[in-house]
Amino acid sequence: MTDNLELYGGVNLSFESLDDVPDSDFTRAYIVPGLEYKTHDDLDLVAEFGIGLNDDSPNYVSAGLAFDGALGEIIEK
Repeated sequence: MTDNLELYGGVNLSFESLDDVPDSDFTRAYIVPGLEYKTHDDLDLVAEFGIGLNDDSPNYVSAGLAFDGALGEIIEK
C-alpha cells in the first residue's frame, strides 16, 4: 500500500481435543487478514483479525510488535 503500511493474509487451522473427554475432537478454521505498519527501521506494529469459518472458531483480534533486529540496537537509536 505505502512504504510504511503492508496488508497480508493467511489461514489458521487447528485440530484440538479436550483432555480425558472421549469424542471431544474439534477443528478451528480462520481466515486472517492483517496490517503491518513500520514505525522504525527495525520495528513494526502488527494487527490481525481472525474471522472464524465454523461454529468452533470464535472471531478474534490481536496486536503486537515485530522486531527486525536486536532490541538493544533499536533502543540505542
